[in-house]
Amino acid sequence: MFAMIPVNISTSLIIKSTPSPASRRRNLEIALSLLIFSAVVFRAELAALAGLYALEFLVSKRVSLMGLVRLGVVMTLASVALTVMVDSYFWQQFPLWPELKSIHFNIYEGKSSDWGVSPFYTYFATDIPKLFMASLPLLILGAAVDPFSQWMLLSSLGFVTVLSCIGHKEWRFIVYVVPLGNVIAAKGATWLFKQRQRGTLGLICILTVFSALCVNALVTALMTSASAWNYPGGTALSELHKLFPDVPKANIYIDNLAAQTGASMFLQENSPPFGDLEPGSKSWTYVKTENLKNFEGFSHVISEDRHSPGLQEWVVVKGIDAFGGGMGLGDITKGRMPSVKLETKLWIMEPS
Repeated sequence: MFAMIPVNISTSLIIKSTPSPASRRRNLEIALSLLIFSAVVFRAELAALAGLYALEFLVSKRVSLMGLVRLGVVMTLASVALTVMVDSYFWQQFPLWPELKSIHFNIYEGKSSDWGVSPFYTYFATDIPKLFMASLPLLILGAAVDPFSQWMLLSSLGFVTVLSCIGHKEWRFIVYVVPLGNVIAAKGATWLFKQRQRGTLGLICILTVFSALCVNALVTALMTSASAWNYPGGTALSELHKLFPDVPKANIYIDNLAAQTGASMFLQENSPPFGDLEPGSKSWTYVKTENLKNFEGFSHVISEDRHSPGLQEWVVVKGIDAFGGGMGLGDITKGRMPSVKLETKLWIMEPS
């Protein structure tokens, strides 16, 4: 998510009001430069957003065609030189441009579909409502009452449309439109507040804004809680280390679900490179072979299926709870705060 930093800065420069045309043009050029840099170095899909913004600036005559071409060529070459130089050094492979390899792998070879394919309308029907939640009506209102916001929203919608043409979809690919969308939603909220002197209608407008804020805060809290419970593999591996702190040698098997939900090498604290830090430190082996059926030779297993044929002679040391796929919204009718539904997803086991 490193790209969010330059993208947010570029967004602020685009919407910033300046007194002189020269300073306004300079802000737009810096904004485009940041987007080009981000597309080349961090996230290739931002090239679509940079291109749409450039087209909008050109149509509105806020930048010249020659200036735009010159800026694009210079920033692209400079960014490519930087990323090739840095990444080639760290990966010890020359020449290496990671984002170009990403485009070749995911788009040209179509390998992104291996991670799942979603319908064209997924971003619009599912992800955008989730990202904006109760702010979405305010966003629509803000675009309706502010002409400048309409142009900005059009570019953002164009960006989402372009990415919708790719089969594999994830909300993180379009998250860059959220800050700008929130700014437009704030314009809608401001317009509603300006109606506060209009009697009952004004009161309804104010309540609408506060209701949207409250709904967003509640849903954000619930979804954050769900996310926190969504990595049982990491929790299980951490718990395993706490349960057996004095075991010098162990052979641990980590199954597919655990490996996919946080049981990464960063948590393998009893093996290299962590184990090389101090003399006489523990020597644990962590194995993640997929679909293993024979667990002979392992001292502990983190498994999603405690009834697996190979684990019938094993005992459960501890169960690990995780997000169970739903929210307890029915708690509201009982006068309680809604909560995240949990269920045991992984078991830490040892031979009986």
